[in-house]
Amino acid sequence: MKFASSAGRRLCDYGVIPAVALTLALLLAPSLAARTWTSADGKRNFEGEFQSYDPGKGEVTVELPDGQSIRIREDRLHQDDLTWVKARQSPAAERLPDEVRARQIQDMKWGMFVCWSFSTFYGKEWTPTLDKDASFFKATGCDTDQWCRTAKDAGMGYILFLAKHHDGFCLWDTATTEKKVTNSPLGIDVLAELRKSCDKHGIKLALYFSEGDWNWPGAADGGRNGGRNPEMKKAQLEELLTRYGPIEFWWMDHAAGTGGLSHDETVEWVHKFQPNSFVGFNHGEPAGRLCLREKGRPGEIGDKSATRYNQEAEGSFKGYLVAEFTYPILPKHRGGAEWFYSLPKHDGLCHPASKLFADYQGARKFGNIFSINIGPNYEGKLRDIDVKTLAEVGRMIREAE
Repeated sequence: MKFASSAGRRLCDYGVIPAVALTLALLLAPSLAARTWTSADGKRNFEGEFQSYDPGKGEVTVELPDGQSIRIREDRLHQDDLTWVKARQSPAAERLPDEVRARQIQDMKWGMFVCWSFSTFYGKEWTPTLDKDASFFKATGCDTDQWCRTAKDAGMGYILFLAKHHDGFCLWDTATTEKKVTNSPLGIDVLAELRKSCDKHGIKLALYFSEGDWNWPGAADGGRNGGRNPEMKKAQLEELLTRYGPIEFWWMDHAAGTGGLSHDETVEWVHKFQPNSFVGFNHGEPAGRLCLREKGRPGEIGDKSATRYNQEAEGSFKGYLVAEFTYPILPKHRGGAEWFYSLPKHDGLCHPASKLFADYQGARKFGNIFSINIGPNYEGKLRDIDVKTLAEVGRMIREAE
């Protein structure tokens, strides 16, 4: 790679620390076996060896051929380079003792279940997908900082984010399909932005993932058969587990089937990359360490009355260490969705803070975690009423504790 006298300026374009950029750039040479790094616009390149990545600061550290290091802002790197960096940063580690990890999960207390996808713009819960491409996701903005600020103010420990619903639209920059958010008019990797916001505000990250996918062979579009494509399911999970930092737990939605990879196999695959990540399934074959109660309530593990869809597993499976329950912040209403943003006419509807606080207290009593579901609107923001309600719950929690 050749550099002229403009090399110092070109490295400054990457966001390199200005005081050292010129000196280091002029010393660059291709004699050391190194990776070629490319700028975000694809027009500038230089050689260097990857050293580390700090997602909190959004910086990549690269060692230059002369042995010195530079820090580069991640938004100045080409997406392919950033994807490569994140893949190198898989948070796999030795598995913690179950009782230690279970306590860590319980200590997150409650969180925000964020559902934002095709259904936000369809006006119904399930969105048939075969006649749609990424352009159907018509979001005009994405304020992940607002989501995290709201969660922090409410005393929440995590955000549970919908990575992919049954329609197969991926909210991250996947290599497995063109039906992804980076191909939508929004054009950004929402999960990557959320990871940065979570790190900035001290919020943990968990992921929802639909096991079935209506784009897969044998699927019935819009129905309960999500087809089979176990290798793609594995590839998508691997991307999510190796590129976006630690995933505290997985909320696996079995409503459209397993996708051809059994629940035991799914847990094993997740633990190959992140052995401390808890995995739960809302129904179907029981597996994993996390009991999921969709539209459930607080209660001891084994209390079948605390769950709506998973009663048999709750009553008999012995592997659960922690129970999670969730329901939408929207009360019952006519028309529109419930887990996703509904319709503008419902913008004034919200469960009262007193109900959420009571269920938070119930979660603490039984060692559960409580995920209150909220759907960002067309602009990628939480509704005003949701922000206000959660702030009030946060006040109640601080006064009580």
